[in-house]
Amino acid sequence: WHHYSGLVFGVLTFTFILSGMLSLNPGRWSTGSSPTSSQLAHFTGGPIRPERFDRLPPLPLTAKEVDFEQIQSQPLAKIDGKRFHLDGSAFVPPPTSQLLAAAQQASRGAQIESVKLLNSYDTYYYDRKYKKPLPILEVKLADPAATWFYIDPASGLPVNRYETTGRWERWLYHGFHSLDFPGLWQQRPLWDVVVIFVSLGGLYLSWSGVQIGWERLRRQARSNRPYAKPSTRPANSPVYAEKA
Repeated sequence: WHHYSGLVFGVLTFTFILSGMLSLNPGRWSTGSSPTSSQLAHFTGGPIRPERFDRLPPLPLTAKEVDFEQIQSQPLAKIDGKRFHLDGSAFVPPPTSQLLAAAQQASRGAQIESVKLLNSYDTYYYDRKYKKPLPILEVKLADPAATWFYIDPASGLPVNRYETTGRWERWLYHGFHSLDFPGLWQQRPLWDVVVIFVSLGGLYLSWSGVQIGWERLRRQARSNRPYAKPSTRPANSPVYAEKA
């Protein structure tokens, strides 16, 4: 059964272990999917200056949470998901031209290859919990790292940033480790059933391998015990007589 389960689940178990190792980013081989602080600064307007956040805008009685943000050098308060200037006026998102200019500056002046407004998740920009904002602006640049920015036009901030290694990580880690393949991760509970089935198969393969190894060690331990040779004394010897 260990052999048969290995034929079915062996490759999946190997890719699961390999992708888990790659998630530790050995040798910093992947740049990940989040914008760096220097890239983000081109959208926020530089480092946040706390002294500028010196007051709160008028809060509704139903307010439960206030976050402070800086977008294009403007100090803002995000109240229950809605952004306001500190004087209480509504926040107006930056125009698309300004977002594209910030993306170019973040990639050291690289030329823009394509711009697309996505109204649904795609192969790289997705969320199994459906919490990432939509629509999203996809900006592909012609820099040496082949950078892609996914910018939220409602806030003017990048949500994701992929370079070549980050796109490889999307497949080698998220694909093989979480089975986030297009056409599968959107199908719930089919995705859950497949993940549970594959996980149980890998668990059985691993357990049966440990069991086989343990039985082999036990047999070797028994074969290595000292062998007690039978006595050659005659039955009428004094020793036997005393025992009798």
